Amino acid sequence: MVRLVRIVSILSFVFVNSQELKASSLENVRTLSLECINRIDTSKCNQALTKMESLQRLAARRKEYFCQTYVLGLEADLLNYKSQESNQNSFLLMLGKVEQACKDLDNIQ
Repeated sequence: MVRLVRIVSILSFVFVNSQELKASSLENVRTLSLECINRIDTSKCNQALTKMESLQRLAARRKEYFCQTYVLGLEADLLNYKSQESNQNSFLLMLGKVEQACKDLDNIQ
């Protein structure tokens, strides 16, 4: 019985982490972010922020603090852009930095 519980626990861990990787993929962040800023689509902006939050939590758990810091900055830039406190160029610059800082995290899939 104990062995079965361990197997189920391990499988659950693998499933949850693989789902989170899919949910936090850099490509999803990029696509949703660009749809958000190009169309000022609130629903896409909210989805992008949700994906960014998943990515930064994953980075934190994996101790990828460089990546995590840039993702937090990207979240702030998107919120500032939505409230018209920053421009599109600032956001795009930060998006490029996140893609560089987090590329190893995203390749684990």
